Amino acid sequence: MTLPAINCTLTPETEVGPYWADARLKRADITEGQPGIPLTLTVAVYEVDSDPREGVVVDIWQANALGLYSDEPAQPRADTGGQTFLRGCQVTNADGVVQFKTIYPGWYEGRTIHIHLRLRAFSDDETTFVFTTQIFFDEKLNDAVMATSPYDERPGRDTTNLEDGIFLRELIADLHGDEQGGYEADFHVCLLSEGDRVES
Repeated sequence: MTLPAINCTLTPETEVGPYWADARLKRADITEGQPGIPLTLTVAVYEVDSDPREGVVVDIWQANALGLYSDEPAQPRADTGGQTFLRGCQVTNADGVVQFKTIYPGWYEGRTIHIHLRLRAFSDDETTFVFTTQIFFDEKLNDAVMATSPYDERPGRDTTNLEDGIFLRELIADLHGDEQGGYEADFHVCLLSEGDRVES
């Protein structure tokens, strides 16, 4: 599980959003039976000199096909308190890589389709490093996926990429595959060197 070395430019940082939960669920498969188009997400973490960052804790969390997050009792439309679907973390290997089995995310009000990504490092119980960003998808793929079941049970997506206040083109994942067989996505995160990075 490796990605080729790249010429690194700094990845933009974004807000953490309202649905972050520090669940510490170390696992590769975060689906928990949630229906949707399979998505294998490979995240590679580099420093700006293109050296991989080993030992970084990578958390992802996302909405399900109907736009709901787990462990959120106060979100609109459903109480999912105590549930853990579509959340998980892993630690980058010597190549700076982690891989998750998930589903293509759905949408919720006011946001385009995305996956949240948070990188952290720890020394004993102290957090020494935090970096948060989001992963987006090509709009043509979003439209194609939202036209399939079970995503089409919730029509009327209200925010496209260009209408989203957080979306950045450089945060679009590289996808290949299709709606029938599922997708594979690659996403590179390029950071300042460990000595230069400060906690955010």
